[in-house]
Amino acid sequence: MLAFLARTFASKKSQKGLYHAKDIRTGYSYTFSHKATKRTWKPNVHTKKLWSTTLNRMLELPVTIEALRVIRKKGGVDNYLLNTEPQQVRSKFGDLLRSYIEKKKEDPSWPVPYIPGTRKARKTLRSKEEYKNTVIWRPLELRNKDMSMEMFNRYDPNAPIRPDYFKEKNIKEKLAQSEISKTTMKEKKFEYLSGNLLKDITDGISKQLELDAISNNREDKLKDPKSRENKFLKRFKAKTSGK
Repeated sequence: MLAFLARTFASKKSQKGLYHAKDIRTGYSYTFSHKATKRTWKPNVHTKKLWSTTLNRMLELPVTIEALRVIRKKGGVDNYLLNTEPQQVRSKFGDLLRSYIEKKKEDPSWPVPYIPGTRKARKTLRSKEEYKNTVIWRPLELRNKDMSMEMFNRYDPNAPIRPDYFKEKNIKEKLAQSEISKTTMKEKKFEYLSGNLLKDITDGISKQLELDAISNNREDKLKDPKSRENKFLKRFKAKTSGK
């Protein structure tokens, strides 16, 4: 397959990043049957985070693979923007960054304005020497035990007790009270359940006695020939036998 490119134009997206003269291209591709088909070729773009030493900022912007290769070859974004020709950079964002870098190099006290898609450098952690100079708090019971001479010389017996101690004491007392209240609640719950159980048993026994009394009364009524139930049964048997 043979491809003949017609024209290359700068897109809007390329003005917001570093494409290094690589942009969308349109043209015609010719197969072996000599049939022309219109095609577009797009560059390989990735959003990357690049560090600028002069601006002291992390730049997050779209970059092509070709631009990344040249940036690594030049040794950073600052050298790439300062040493490459503007025709190859060919982006408004790149020109803006170049002007900022030049101003910062001329005047280090110049405040860098806000750049979209950037953030300042994070504060570094303290060094080991600074950590060594810190004083570690120890409770009153352990202040004179397993202490080096430097710590012993630094020790002040009249040092005030930290305010958190009283808070911890109150918390411990509250926890002890809550444990006592939990035990009392359990006892009350057991008493309540046992009382309800006894009540249910007595209610069941009384109901059973009532049912037994009703059944006994019914049997007595059936034995009596003049009772209402006995008359109804006789009438019912007569009807069924007649049928």
